[in-house]
Amino acid sequence: MGKSAALVAIVATMWGGVSAADPATTPEAAPATPLLEQTATPFVHMRSDFDFADNAALSNAKVTRTVHETISSHDPARISSGQMAYAALVAADTPAFAAAIERRANKPKKREQFLADLRNNPAMVRELEGSNEAIEAIRQVAARDAARIGQAGERYIADAYRLQETGWARAKLPANGTQRVNQAKAFAMKRDWPAIGNPPRIVSDAGNRQPNLNGAANWSTQWSAITPPRPIDLDTKRQIYLTKTLVLAVRYTLDDLNEGHVSAFGTDKESQRCYNYAQMNLAQCVSASRTAVEEAFCLGTHGLNDMSRCVGWIAGGGTPKG
Repeated sequence: MGKSAALVAIVATMWGGVSAADPATTPEAAPATPLLEQTATPFVHMRSDFDFADNAALSNAKVTRTVHETISSHDPARISSGQMAYAALVAADTPAFAAAIERRANKPKKREQFLADLRNNPAMVRELEGSNEAIEAIRQVAARDAARIGQAGERYIADAYRLQETGWARAKLPANGTQRVNQAKAFAMKRDWPAIGNPPRIVSDAGNRQPNLNGAANWSTQWSAITPPRPIDLDTKRQIYLTKTLVLAVRYTLDDLNEGHVSAFGTDKESQRCYNYAQMNLAQCVSASRTAVEEAFCLGTHGLNDMSRCVGWIAGGGTPKG
């Protein structure tokens, strides 16, 4: 049995049922918030907060406070599942993969058979034409995003060293570290998340949907323009992660996605564990900090660098551990 067939066999033992998806030609008047976009929204919100952190100039202690509160306000489970949903949208937006789904489901009977095949063997998505291109797109986006977040983290660490002789940066902060961590938790509880809209979608004559992520700035696959290192080879955990995202992409395309599918295929323990540890390390570091300089170092090391490794995990991206 070859490597590809072996992988399909491994993944096929993990689930009992799922369906399909495809491309498009006509703009669609989308519902308020389609399920996959709704699930992906926490990840998109987090990228917006990283954007804020990346562009923030560390000019006073209030800046580090604001960056800490925004970055630490994200729930690890929601951003982990949000990233998987976003990856599924990236796959659904990959032309070769979308075209392959369209060919398999461009007639009602073909669609029924495709969905039946998917229910019986979800891992069959890896055998679709264009699946490798979709996987490459997912990993490239994750690697680029992680590289940008990590670059921001390195800047925060460099700024922390640079600001050590600056009066406001080395002055003791009014609230102690534990109080600041609790303030961040309170902010997260009451945070009013901004509306970000949905990316446009097009629909084919057969009713299959394809998102246009680059048609909406917040959703763009070009959020980061940094060229990352080559993604690492895929191990079994990453292979399974990617197979699950392709299943979500197919069901999304076929407009056959429900919450049960998202629960079954839209979670990953490794990813969530990474985000959990990053947030925990950030809270512990801030709780021990006394000055804005120390807080900036915590933000760079854990709020950005640790998080970059979580965002880039599927590609082995992010700032290497020092």
